[in-house]
Amino acid sequence: EGNNSRSPLIGNFTGYGLQKQITSETNQMFLLFTSFSRASGEGLHITWDFISDLSELTTATSQNKTTLNSSLTKPQIPFENCRQTFYEMSGHLEFPYINFYPSWANCVWTIKIDPDYPMTLDSDSGYSMTLDFWRFDLHAGDFLIIRDGNQDNYEVLGNYTSDNPPKNLKSNSSEVFLQFISDGSGSGSGFSVYWERYTECRSTASGNSGYIDFPTGNATYSPNSYCIWTIETTSNSVLEVNFLEFDTQQYYDYLHISDGNSSNGNYIGRYSGNFLPNSGQYIDSHTNQIYLLFTSDDTISRNGFSLYWEKSTDCGSHLTGNGGSIRYQPNHYDGFYNYCRWTISTDYGKNIELEFQMFNITHGDQFIIRQGNTSRSPLISIYTVNIEPSSISTNSNHLYLQFSSIGYAYERDIQISWRRKTDNECGGKVEGISGYIHYPLGLDMYRNNSYCLWTILTTPGAFIHLQFERFDTEKYRDYITI
Repeated sequence: EGNNSRSPLIGNFTGYGLQKQITSETNQMFLLFTSFSRASGEGLHITWDFISDLSELTTATSQNKTTLNSSLTKPQIPFENCRQTFYEMSGHLEFPYINFYPSWANCVWTIKIDPDYPMTLDSDSGYSMTLDFWRFDLHAGDFLIIRDGNQDNYEVLGNYTSDNPPKNLKSNSSEVFLQFISDGSGSGSGFSVYWERYTECRSTASGNSGYIDFPTGNATYSPNSYCIWTIETTSNSVLEVNFLEFDTQQYYDYLHISDGNSSNGNYIGRYSGNFLPNSGQYIDSHTNQIYLLFTSDDTISRNGFSLYWEKSTDCGSHLTGNGGSIRYQPNHYDGFYNYCRWTISTDYGKNIELEFQMFNITHGDQFIIRQGNTSRSPLISIYTVNIEPSSISTNSNHLYLQFSSIGYAYERDIQISWRRKTDNECGGKVEGISGYIHYPLGLDMYRNNSYCLWTILTTPGAFIHLQFERFDTEKYRDYITI
């Protein structure tokens, strides 16, 4: 019922001799025929015609649309992504995913940011949320109602149409109920809304360095805290966070740290208790932004934390793709203690190869290569002297490179090229009706810290049979997952 494969399903039909008349509820139908390679039939023949008498398809009046209990003249049609319940503290609702929403839709969404506290008319967890609409496109006559609660008889926050689009909203409870209703007169592209738990302790810091003390003063933090900090420095730089004090209720109150400016970024870690995170060592970002989220329950409160952050270095970058180069040739103005780092990332399941084209360093210098994307990743090698042009093959799709020096840096010259390995020694895509996978190729044993991904693709509709002729791995430590 609609114009694409995501539209509401009318039916699946297979076999022989179907004699059936089907009438649509709207002016669109989507038909999809699929077959497999093993056998075939004579096919199908379909005739279609339009219905000229639309007396039964009249739309409801605007008067009886003003409440959720209105009775439309046609039953509303369920639609994918149309009836959901969300439990995340923050999230994004996109309706519909693609194209336009169907006619006669009746969709309900419930957002619960605190599922541990069932909400009633008389009690609430004390949490609330904000809703930020990025897009709102409804056909005339269609509407969205938002209620402050999880049922259709709770307080109405707003009734929104194309002539009255929603602004940024704030609920008074931990649950919000949304209902969307459309008639048969037309369609629109729908809406997009982002929600998150409301917090009064939110701040943004930018620059080269700074401090965060939470809470300020000598008091302990509040129960049910939900606090957000975003730190940002200059583009193409990274950040280091060093904790000076840390005291939270272990296993119940947590500080979450992510890359970027939201909780959707690369997750760095979560920390709880009264030990300094990362054993008191710096925590490194992979971008020029860090997002910190602190949550606590409603029982014991403690002293919180204090941290210092700074831009790590003016040299270095994050490199992605299939290949590239690194050139580091400082001048004498760079002064004492130079510190640079680079991270390299390529496709999931692939490996990276480094080629040293020039590598001149001096006494007191150190160049470190790690298999991963942080300063805590497994060590590959440390160089403290000049080396001849050479190459290094790794077993990871992430690499971390770090250079440090004590002394003036104008005598250094480092030139490195990198590329994604193109051979099938470790991973790859295999297509056809049969084939072999040998691993490792040309080696007696596979390398340590290997991570290999193979994908086998054969004829649609067929099945794949695997026959292992040789299998030898370190028991309980090295695995193949199918």
